[in-house]
Amino acid sequence: MSNRAPKLTKPKKQRQKVEQKKTRTSLIGLMLGLATVIGVPSAVVFWFPRVTVAISDPVDSSDPFSSSVTITNNGFLPLDSVSTSLAVVTIAGNGKAPFRAIHGVKGYGSRVLINGWNPHDLGVDDRFTVALNDFNYPDRRSDILGYADIAVVVKYRVPILRIQREKVFPIETRQQSKQRLVAWCKNGEC
Repeated sequence: MSNRAPKLTKPKKQRQKVEQKKTRTSLIGLMLGLATVIGVPSAVVFWFPRVTVAISDPVDSSDPFSSSVTITNNGFLPLDSVSTSLAVVTIAGNGKAPFRAIHGVKGYGSRVLINGWNPHDLGVDDRFTVALNDFNYPDRRSDILGYADIAVVVKYRVPILRIQREKVFPIETRQQSKQRLVAWCKNGEC
């Protein structure tokens, strides 16, 4: 006698194996997911532009405004339309002579645009320098200048990300002795 009935496969066991594989999370998948969660924000921070400002010592020791300011692109992306302006909070005298004080908005909200501080395009590791004495202020001699709280404001555009940013770098000068001013202090550190 021949058994001509078709042979039946065992689908139940195969289904159970497939279902078991679907519910397991693999170690490789978990590691790739973790690397993505950590890597994407790190890459954004790494590629984000970094603009720095360096202030030189004054050429004339009686005029702290004879310093120059160097703006540098330390990031990995080029920057377009890098413009510089001056924000003034206070420029005040020491009370020994007539002095025209300037009082701006707290928080460096007031801006002074200076002729000659034109926008630049900065590639990677490019820099340009501006002179603070382009700010034409007649009463800035150290014998009558007592205190100055200003900021260099740098505006720039990142062409790849299509965003525009502004960064404020506060600087100030103080009376150190009766005749001498400290050059420029950054963030309260002299």
